Amino acid sequence: MAATLDKVYFSRSPWAKRLAKALADLSASGRGGAFTRGHVGVIRELLEDRDAGPRAVINIGADALLEFLRTGRYKNIYEKPIVGGESRTPTPERRQVDGWLELEKPAETYFAAVALGGAGVRFYGEYCMVLHPANVPGGTRLFDRDSYDLLLPPLAGRSDAGTRRLVATLRGTWDTDLVDMLLLKMLPRLPETHHLITSGQVSNLVMTDQEFVEVHLQGAIARNHIEEVRQLPEEAAVEASISQRRTAHQPPSLVELLWLSRRREVAQELAAHQLPYRLATSGGKGYQWA
Repeated sequence: MAATLDKVYFSRSPWAKRLAKALADLSASGRGGAFTRGHVGVIRELLEDRDAGPRAVINIGADALLEFLRTGRYKNIYEKPIVGGESRTPTPERRQVDGWLELEKPAETYFAAVALGGAGVRFYGEYCMVLHPANVPGGTRLFDRDSYDLLLPPLAGRSDAGTRRLVATLRGTWDTDLVDMLLLKMLPRLPETHHLITSGQVSNLVMTDQEFVEVHLQGAIARNHIEEVRQLPEEAAVEASISQRRTAHQPPSLVELLWLSRRREVAQELAAHQLPYRLATSGGKGYQWA
């Protein structure tokens, strides 16, 4: 039997109404804390900033990024991309989830995630491609989580029709719902502190590990859609460590040498196409870029 879900969050009401109801319930219960409204105001201001606000990002491995940079064509799983020397195709699970999502044209849908600073979802690749806001139309569909969560408890275990009804409650669009959807997701995790939340904390709340809002982009993604490419500083630190060992006559392994070679190829291609490359962190009251 499917688990009972929160009736405010998993409702058919607009995200703005759900957020207002959740805030009212929090205040009435006395659990909100004196700074909750202040946190919400700070977060809303950050998320509505058109210059430094949320971006749609795609994480990608070095080989796939090199292919994209050289051909100018980013492929989704339905286009049978070559990854690690092998042609990849959609799994039965991917097809099942995409059916529940009711994607009109799965082969023309490209998945991204919402990020505010940072370097995206490292699990999907060490390089984070940031899409320029102009290439994310206002009507772009959102899903409030990784859609693969539909295969896991407590969302799993429903009939096909029941899952589709559940999916309908978790959808939104970029212009209309993004800010309210993110705020509602953040509410249970807002810090109980005696000072206002910082932008670094907000960045971590927008995307925590593999917890993120999914973006369903329609139409091909081209090189000129990319605003910049980001990586975590840890990646550069590993590269420096391997290079230093090499200089000190401590030979790296073949795997490490291949990894270094791929990174240098990526750097050359990014420079050739004049794409900005940054190391991203998100601490303190503002974003730090190295």
